[in-house]
This record gives sequence, structure tokens and C-alpha cells, in this order.
Amino acid sequence: MIAEDLTQEIKSVLSGFNDQYKKVLQPQSPFTGGRYDEFSKALFSNLLGGIGYFVGDYKVDRSYASEYEEENEGFWEETEQARARAEIAIEGPNELFTLIPSRTFFPRGFLWDEGFHLIPVLDWDADLTMEVITSWFKLIDEDGWIAREQILGAEARSKVPGEFQVQYPHYANPPTLFLVLTAFIDKLKNAKNYNGLHSKAISYPEATKKYLKELYPLLKRHYNWFRRTQSGDIKSYDRTAFSSKEGYRWRGRSVQHILPSGLDDYPRPQPPYPGELHLDAISWVGLMASSLKKIAIYLDEADDVSVFEKQEIAIKKNIDDLHWSEKNQAYCDATIDDYEEHVHVCHKGYISLFPFLTGLLEPDSKHLGAVLDLIADPEELWSDFGIRSLSKNSEFYGTDENYWRSPIWVNMNYLIVEKLFVSPKKPLLS
Repeated sequence: MIAEDLTQEIKSVLSGFNDQYKKVLQPQSPFTGGRYDEFSKALFSNLLGGIGYFVGDYKVDRSYASEYEEENEGFWEETEQARARAEIAIEGPNELFTLIPSRTFFPRGFLWDEGFHLIPVLDWDADLTMEVITSWFKLIDEDGWIAREQILGAEARSKVPGEFQVQYPHYANPPTLFLVLTAFIDKLKNAKNYNGLHSKAISYPEATKKYLKELYPLLKRHYNWFRRTQSGDIKSYDRTAFSSKEGYRWRGRSVQHILPSGLDDYPRPQPPYPGELHLDAISWVGLMASSLKKIAIYLDEADDVSVFEKQEIAIKKNIDDLHWSEKNQAYCDATIDDYEEHVHVCHKGYISLFPFLTGLLEPDSKHLGAVLDLIADPEELWSDFGIRSLSKNSEFYGTDENYWRSPIWVNMNYLIVEKLFVSPKKPLLS
């Protein structure tokens, strides 16, 4: 190949990308042409450009200290002491094929970021998407845990402060890969409408069904691990709920943060308490149950369909029973007060929207109007630039790190828009 040939090939690839971009992602007015066209293509091409293969050992604390159950008052101090005395193991090597948040600052895999990365990639290249998902689920251990950060090898560790390098098998992360799997099933059912690159997965459904049957046990293992390790306490506090099982709280809590939740510094009940129930945690479990039900239907796993359906129903009912605050007209986290009573702690923002964001709020729900009003209120979450992470009226708005305390996050705004227009025939909002 001579220089002129290379130049021509580069022009051909760029032209092909531009044509394919318009065909697949179909930009809509007014976000077409000019600066919008260049900006959106730059975003997407940089997303694809961040795909990488990583391999190396990793640090993990498998001490399974009793303090990690976080059952006592002041548990965050106990867990800090347990971490200080733990013997850290070096395991692996592991390998991962993944997209990354940032090539310069975060050149490693993040579990909850990955689902959002893959949503547009699925439209573009279904085979590539499923290859990435497979790589992630190959990391699963016997219990069903996947480390939320994949810091593989010495080079990767050189970019991470020492206190954040160790991974803990009781720490979860939002299971956003199930968002992508659900969308993938939808594309298999509507293969004739797929506009992406030629896909073996879409073109050969029988082979894809066989592949999903191999992946399916890993999905269930992760789901069951999440339910077990992030379970919340309903029975001990005499809470009134449809189900005595469907309540959840994130492990890995400190006073200021719940890093495993993905919403690191979002305001939570204070002080931390073992009786907390986290609205986003139960919503993610509900999303997994709904996704697995859809996959089980596709795979003709009738017994599993029944199980997941019952769990999904119980979760939806418990979200209302445990997390709806009539006083605040919002869904909220919950905790236990000084009188051992169940109380809501309402910091209106993304947390309040989670039953809606995860597709668990039915169109005929009596609470849907209040959720939509919260989204649309400029004194609460609405802005001309997107939906704020925290209410403008909150005492915590814009405070401290201000990471999830006012900024507008595109991934959460995407989920809002998707649910508002869940059906092109019957949008919730015009």
C-alpha cells in the first residue's frame, strides 16, 4: 500500500461512517446538520474509540468479615476497621473487552457505566455489543459477583489511588447491562427493522438462542447474588409491605457516600442505619427481574418466567408500600427513626424517579402524575438544559463535592426521555 492508497481508504472509511451514522442513529430535527452533526458524531466515534482489551491481576478482599454485613449502628466505622486489618489477595489474571469512560483518566472497565455505553453501540453493531457483554459476564465468580471496577494489572493500578484499588465481593453496582440485554431481545424480535452493521446475532436467531442459553445461567447467578447480598430488613422493624422479602439496601455505605450505588454523594438518610431501604436498589432488582422474565420467555424457560413474574410483581407492590411518601408526594429512601418506626427520607431528585426510570411504574399508576410533575417543575428538577440530579429546593443542592447534587447527567436524562416516549404510538407526554 502506498500513501495515496492509504489516504483514499481513510476518506472511504470516513464517508462510510458518516453514511452509516445517519442511517443507524437517525438524528432528528432540530439536532441535524452543522455543529450538532459534528458534535454527535465526535461523541459516538470517541465512544467506539474507547473500546479496549485489558488483562492483568487485581486486588480483592475475600476476608468476608462479619462487619461487612453492616448490621450494627456505626457499621461504617466497623467496616473501616475490618478493611484496615484485611489481608488483600492478588487474583487473576482476568481479561476484559470493554468500553471505558475516559481513555486518559479512567482507562478501565466500570460495570454500571458499561450498560449506558452499550445502548447506542447496540444500534450500531449488535455483534460487538454482545461480545462486550459476554466478556463482562465471564468475570463472574462462583457466588455471582462481578467487581464494579476492573483495575487489571500494574499499569491500570497506577491510575488509581491506593484506597480505591481493592474490590469487595459484597459490593454491588447498578446492573445496567440488563438494560442492553432487554433491548437486544427486542431487536431479535424485530430483526427486519435492524439498521446496524451486518449482524450474525440478528441474522441467525437459532445460533443466538443457543448463545443466550449459555449466558442465561450467569445472568441468573448475578441476579441471585444481588438479591442475597444487598437485601434489606423488613421483618425486624415490623414494616407493612406486600412482601417480607423485597427490600434492599446498598452495602459499602459511609456517612457521605454510597459508591456502589453509582450515585456517589447523593443525599441519603443520616446517620447511616442498618434498617435503611434504598429506593434505587429495589428498582434495579425490579429491572433485573423484568429483564430476566423477558429473556426466559424468549428461551422458553416457562418455570423461570413464573418465578421472575412473581418477584417483579412483589417488587412493584413493595416500592409503593415501602417507598411512597404521601406527605412528600414522592418516592423516597426509608430508614428507622428513634422510635423504631419506618420513616421516609425524601431528597427529591434522581432517586425519586427510579421506579419510573427502570420501567416499574405502570402508565395507570396513581403516583405517575406526581412523578411527572416533579420532572416538569423548574423549581425542582426541570431546567432548560436537562433534568437536574437534585431538586433546586434541596438544602444539599450544589453542596460539598456537588457530584450528584445538581449536575445534569446525560445517562439519567436518556432514561427519562426513553420512558416518556416508551411507545411511539402512545407517548406519556407530547
